Amino acid sequence: MSEEKRKIKYKEDMVFSYGKLTVERQLQMYEKHPDKSERSATLWHAWHQNKSWLIRLLELTLASFPSYSRHDASHAEAVLHNIERILGEDRIAELTATDCFAILHTVYIHDIGMTILAGDRKEIVKSDEFVEMIDQLAEGVDKDLKEAAIQLKKNRYYKEKNEEIDYEGKEYHDEKKSLYQQKLKTYYAVVQLLMEYQRKRHGEKAASSIKDWLLDGDKLRSEFSMSGIPMRIFFRIADCASLHTDWHFGHIMELPAEENGYENDMLHPRFVAVLLQLGDALDIDNDRFHPFAQRFLGQLPAQSQAHYEKHLAIRTLKITPEEIQIEADCDSREAMRLIKNECDGIEKLLQAASYHWSSIAPRGFSGALPAFHIPKLLLKGTEIPLDLAMARFEISQQKAFSLLQGENIYSGYFPFVRELLQNAIDSTKLQCYEDYKTSPQLRFERNQTENKSPSIVNISQIINPIQYPIEISMQCGKLQESGKFKAVSIENIPGKEGETEKYGILFSIRDYGTGIHSKSLRTISSVGTSYKKRKKLLREIPDWLRPTGEFGIGLQSVFLVSDRFYCDTYVRNGERYRIEFLTGANGEKGYINIEPRDPEKAPMAFGTKFDVFIGHDRKKVRNEFMDAWTGFDPFADEYDDKKIQRNIIALTVQILLDIDRQLEDLLFPVYAYVGFNLGDEQKEQMNNKLSKIVFDDCESCGRYNEDELKKNVCWMYRKDNKANANNNIISFKIENGVCMVDLWSMRVNLWLEDVSVNACIGVDYLVEEGLQMTKSPCKLYYKGVLIETRYVEESGNLLEYIDIQGGRKGRKLIQLNRNGLTKEGEEYVDTVIVPKIYSSLLKVLELLAGQEFVGDEKDERLQMAEKIKKNIQEALQKEQIEWQRQLVGVSLYYNFYMRKYENSNITYLSKKAQNEKKQWEDSIRHVERAMQNYGMPEMSEISGTVQAIKLHARLDSKFHVLDVVNISIADFYDRSNKFAVVSKRRDKGDKWINTLVWLKSAKEDIDPEDGVKISKPKLIEILEDSVTESIQWEEREKKLELWADFFLKNIGSIVGFESVQQSDLVLELLQSVSIRACFADEEGNLKVHILTGQSSGGVFYNINAKYRLLKKMSERNSQTQAKRFAGNVWMGYESLRVDKIQEDVCNIKEKYIGQNLDFMLMPCNGDAVVQLVQLAEDAKKDEENEKYVSIKDQLLEAADLLDACLKFNYRAVMNEELFKTQHSEYCKNEQIPLGRDAFGSQLRNGYSSLINEKFKNVHRTHDQDTKMLEIGFYSAEDIKLMQEKDLLTPVKIQELRKDITSSIVINAQHILKGEWNPKNMDYVELHKHLDILIGQCYKWKYMWDYLENLQIDQNMTKIMQHSWTNSSERTNLIEWTFRQVNNSNSNMDAIEEFYDNIWNVYKNVIKYHRKKLLFQKHQYNFLELLNI
Repeated sequence: MSEEKRKIKYKEDMVFSYGKLTVERQLQMYEKHPDKSERSATLWHAWHQNKSWLIRLLELTLASFPSYSRHDASHAEAVLHNIERILGEDRIAELTATDCFAILHTVYIHDIGMTILAGDRKEIVKSDEFVEMIDQLAEGVDKDLKEAAIQLKKNRYYKEKNEEIDYEGKEYHDEKKSLYQQKLKTYYAVVQLLMEYQRKRHGEKAASSIKDWLLDGDKLRSEFSMSGIPMRIFFRIADCASLHTDWHFGHIMELPAEENGYENDMLHPRFVAVLLQLGDALDIDNDRFHPFAQRFLGQLPAQSQAHYEKHLAIRTLKITPEEIQIEADCDSREAMRLIKNECDGIEKLLQAASYHWSSIAPRGFSGALPAFHIPKLLLKGTEIPLDLAMARFEISQQKAFSLLQGENIYSGYFPFVRELLQNAIDSTKLQCYEDYKTSPQLRFERNQTENKSPSIVNISQIINPIQYPIEISMQCGKLQESGKFKAVSIENIPGKEGETEKYGILFSIRDYGTGIHSKSLRTISSVGTSYKKRKKLLREIPDWLRPTGEFGIGLQSVFLVSDRFYCDTYVRNGERYRIEFLTGANGEKGYINIEPRDPEKAPMAFGTKFDVFIGHDRKKVRNEFMDAWTGFDPFADEYDDKKIQRNIIALTVQILLDIDRQLEDLLFPVYAYVGFNLGDEQKEQMNNKLSKIVFDDCESCGRYNEDELKKNVCWMYRKDNKANANNNIISFKIENGVCMVDLWSMRVNLWLEDVSVNACIGVDYLVEEGLQMTKSPCKLYYKGVLIETRYVEESGNLLEYIDIQGGRKGRKLIQLNRNGLTKEGEEYVDTVIVPKIYSSLLKVLELLAGQEFVGDEKDERLQMAEKIKKNIQEALQKEQIEWQRQLVGVSLYYNFYMRKYENSNITYLSKKAQNEKKQWEDSIRHVERAMQNYGMPEMSEISGTVQAIKLHARLDSKFHVLDVVNISIADFYDRSNKFAVVSKRRDKGDKWINTLVWLKSAKEDIDPEDGVKISKPKLIEILEDSVTESIQWEEREKKLELWADFFLKNIGSIVGFESVQQSDLVLELLQSVSIRACFADEEGNLKVHILTGQSSGGVFYNINAKYRLLKKMSERNSQTQAKRFAGNVWMGYESLRVDKIQEDVCNIKEKYIGQNLDFMLMPCNGDAVVQLVQLAEDAKKDEENEKYVSIKDQLLEAADLLDACLKFNYRAVMNEELFKTQHSEYCKNEQIPLGRDAFGSQLRNGYSSLINEKFKNVHRTHDQDTKMLEIGFYSAEDIKLMQEKDLLTPVKIQELRKDITSSIVINAQHILKGEWNPKNMDYVELHKHLDILIGQCYKWKYMWDYLENLQIDQNMTKIMQHSWTNSSERTNLIEWTFRQVNNSNSNMDAIEEFYDNIWNVYKNVIKYHRKKLLFQKHQYNFLELLNI
């Protein structure tokens, strides 16, 4: 600025000169100018008076906010000074008088809200907001404010006593001292809480105070001068002042850009507000705090202390119109973060204001805002990168949604161990791949070709995974009050903890992976995106080596056990850091403290090491972790004194066991070291139970070597170790990967390259559980770490674990907390991974059957069956678990292999396939014979036994029980053996009792090839024979119905309601062999399932079983509103077989019995099956069916009377004299004394025999007489007329009964002697009466049958027209089935015909059931006689 601009002509002969131009002097210059206006003087004098008054008011801020930096006049002066530095003298000279007036007032007014007057205090403590704030702070994370809130909420400072108080005594005197001390704490608490309340509102409070003073003359307005200046200008000043605490820049832009000033000039509110915010924020110099603040309070609160250190840390502060520069050297991270946070605020304000400067600054105002240089921050002399200074955990929006889906993201025993372990594995994988890419071995052309698509096998041949161990260390530790922890000896741990100390475990985990470099540190704070900067590497790395990727999320789990933890990391590019992670739950706000280290001064191997303190009280209780007993006697003298030591030992054991359970087939070995004495019993327990990790302790320290580590890595890395027991391990390639088969342990390991899955198939779990489990659980791992255990349907109890190492779906498959699969993951496992495992296993079993094994003799080679034979014989000489593994393994693998042929229509087998099949058939029979010869004495003691009733049956005789035997599951699975499962219950809803029946033929044949007896009962022959002609099928169906009736009639006498003692494995066995027939009785309480092991054909259901299916569909419709149904394929309807059904089709297959894989859809929909069942139960009540009711009622009345004629009631004899005469004569002739009742009873029995004989003799005659009725076309009305014409009236039938009764008495002697054809005329008369009766019975039956058929046909036609014949669903079903059926001989016409025929089947089922209902309801004897 030129000197001329600083000069004001004062009187014409003098020149008055000022020093440096300030905003205040610029305002005064307007007042001193010779051409001044009266308003210029008014502005100056008003400001001069108000300044003095505001300075006195600001003096009270120190009393109101004693722990804060100064907000008095010294702060106002500093803010104004900063504004003047930003503007510079040239631009200050451009300010209008009103802008100067506004800037000065705004600066001195903006903090008057921090003066808490008496009236303010009274209003604050009465306000709801203050009460709510106290409640929130009492539960908050700021320790100082929490203690203050709790102190204020106290309403009692000492314990009241009922006894009389001695006011002169020492006790009362001491209590007063204590009380006054508590009151002093309350005073400090009140001061602190009032500060906290007013701090958040002081900007608004300053503005509201000014407005109140202006509007209410009774307040302080008398000393606050307006001097005629418009009130609106002071209101605008108040608005600008209030915004200094509001960093939402949009609110500044809501102010007007300019408005009329007071002295013929303009006021610029936005400009004033921006200058205030900048000037206030830049007041960060060293002298901000009062020098006696700490002495006044004794100790500053933590937040105030951090601000105090912030101001002391400033080393450079440069403010000019061109630039702003700040440098600081902090003693604490809290101070460093405060500076960084305020610098960020200044930078954002400058950016926003610069962008809008043209609409903020006065018109024609020169220059712009200064540039903000990146601040330089040091921590105790070490420069800290700015982006690391504020590092903290933040969760991206997508991940936040995933987290919010559950109340607790983590579950399980010690999830933090799993997460740290997973992070170590991920880092090691990346380093392993980088080392692989740079390996000298890749200079060879062959290896370069393989590198284009590196498989796990290729990489393992170049990189030794043993060189990348993951090390876990656990020592006794002590957590100090400062938050630091150190190692201590377990012997030096006291019996009880002090207030400021805590004991537990120092848990460390280190890897030799990539380490955490600066780029990773910059992205750690963005939880779930920590590998964002490595996209290129992740694109080229194989799926199975790809990391899980959510580094930050895993680290969050550590805060479940500790408020802070540490990390040391060393990257191969030379970066070395010490990192402290702080929780966000106790006021630390989740910050990450990063300290660069000199690798020479703080050396470590490349990689990362995490250290966590775990308090001993984190130990799980006994019932949560039953395996971790510590072996201490609770009644020992030292038991209570060693509680902490006991907890530490138990916690260590629990963590080790939990780690071991979480892992499977790791790519890299895990070594666990315990640095204190666990005790002999615990060490022995660890050595016995830990199978996945290498365990070592401070005393032995001898297992950290390559040989030990190699035992605990993935099976693919151990393939070269072929010195296996008995030469049972064999490896070979399969189409999409590799496999390893161990015939001794009966385990198959698979690596499937296309889906990056490692799977294990075996029988260990079943055997170890004593074959008591009906299902074997499958463990699911993601990249070697357990995520869940679940049951896989149709696994055949073979699938032990699945380890998903990668694949296209990747991390989407598992939940964010890694405690289970996502919905997408479940579907992917069930529909992609598991089917691929099964198909690969089948291929392995086929190839295995063609492999040769090394024998004991030199150059001896054994086929698979011979090797299995040798193994089972050897195993029977060893422990029980060894031969059980052989027994179960061979049986289950054989069953899995054989189901391939059962579930396919293979008509031709190649020689290779025949040889494979024979190898497996020979294997199962070797096991059978071995168990019979060597193992049967022990069979009754093992839970793998299945008890079976051995019997044979012929239709012309009853069952013949051969024996009740214990059979092995090998016997059961052998397809040459045939079984039936009889299921019986007392009533609906009761428990089913299942009994296994071994079907044998009367004559057993000998297989000439291996001498094994085989049996094939007649029923099995009928079921397994193939039938092509419909006539042959009808004949077979009749035979099978006869067999069904025969079985159901006779099996009940063999099978009782007592449960057979056998393992739960029987239920699983029933589900693993296909059924060929299902017989059910009328009530549905007895079922027989015939197991043949051949599911290529359909299942035969007898007529009762078909009705049960109809009932089941109706029930499912009622329960679930199901509209379409599918079940097993019916025998004879194989042309309708489909291998899948739509999601909304209800599966009605029985779940406890073998599941054939194919389906047959039913043509009747949900509404139709309900109507069909109603029709079968005679429950359809509509107008059409009502017309049959009256006719049937009359027929039933006649039937009651006719049936009564078949029963002789001697007590109703009309001629009592004749009855006595016949009685006397019979006793005399036979010379036996008989009472009247005995005579009558014998006469009744004789009459029954006569009736039976009579019905037999006249059956054919009456059958011919009713042919015309069968072939006629009559309506219900015709039947009614026929009834009236041909059937006797009730009166006539009653007369007929009387005649028959009299004739019986007359012919008593002949009847009792069994003389059916005497020439006596009276006897002829009896026959005439009986002929009439039988004729009436026949006529009644055929009328009833015709009426039933007519009613059923009419109802079926109506149901079919609505649900089938005229429906679009019929066409859609036929077309869909045609597309799905796997049969070249099928055509749409044939499919349509089969579906139509199913309706006819159900029509016959309904007729049969209604007939049975008639028998059950009325039990007419003549109906039974008519069926003779």
